[in-house]
Amino acid sequence: MFSYENNAKFRHYFQQLDNICEQLQFIWLCPQQSVSYFLALKKLVNSLQISYDTVYCASINSLIVHYLLSHCPFQHLETFDDGTGNILPDSIFYHPPVLSLKQKLLRKCLGVSWDSRKIIANSRLHYTLYPQFDNIVQLTRAISLITPDRVEHNQLSAPNTEKILLGQPILSDAAENARLFEQIATKFGIRRYFPHPREQQLPDLDIIHSEQIFEDWLIQNISKYTTFELYHLFSTAGLNTAHLPNIRSLAVDVGNLNPRPVPEATRTLFARMGIETIDL
Repeated sequence: MFSYENNAKFRHYFQQLDNICEQLQFIWLCPQQSVSYFLALKKLVNSLQISYDTVYCASINSLIVHYLLSHCPFQHLETFDDGTGNILPDSIFYHPPVLSLKQKLLRKCLGVSWDSRKIIANSRLHYTLYPQFDNIVQLTRAISLITPDRVEHNQLSAPNTEKILLGQPILSDAAENARLFEQIATKFGIRRYFPHPREQQLPDLDIIHSEQIFEDWLIQNISKYTTFELYHLFSTAGLNTAHLPNIRSLAVDVGNLNPRPVPEATRTLFARMGIETIDL
């Protein structure tokens, strides 16, 4: 498992993998330290088996994934969703950036022969949470975050409502980011806050501390007695959970406060999933 972060959430899922993997490593990658970064990649490649039957990947635009595929003999390749990149026609997956001369030389020196286009062309099957939408990989198989029996058990009119705000580090200034989410919480009367793993400073709210990602935490806490109102800034986690029973998902539009305007295609996708957009 390679990661740019070394926090409790990544360690939690690393330990879960330990129960099912014959061989396991946690490699913390630091792009700012180029020598250590490439030594870590080399160490990972040297620990691979001679060959694999099937390789699975999600981040098809990642140089690390391209590097591993180029140095890992395998028979079959299968892919998973990476956020909404697979289903949004204006995403980087559909329009890979043109590589600079420096990037081309780096890939050549590293022996990288794979790229996102090659992954798409060679993926024999793609697993998706969104089977109702066209996917960049043609052959797809639907997967679900929750078993059908839990959906049926909890699909009732819940008497209670609980509001939760999902954190996102959209502003480079950590303090300003925390104040923005405090402003959102005040506007909509939200008390509880589920932080994003990359947030450096948290708002003054009731923080939900969990080693799980939000989707897993929510599934464990779904109840036929409570409707969860989820407030987020067009979050993938909000999109992934919008279809779950007793969930009302609301995308907050913060306008010019967001340094990266939300693309129209993203707004359309969220609307098609039944997510209402509300203004701050």
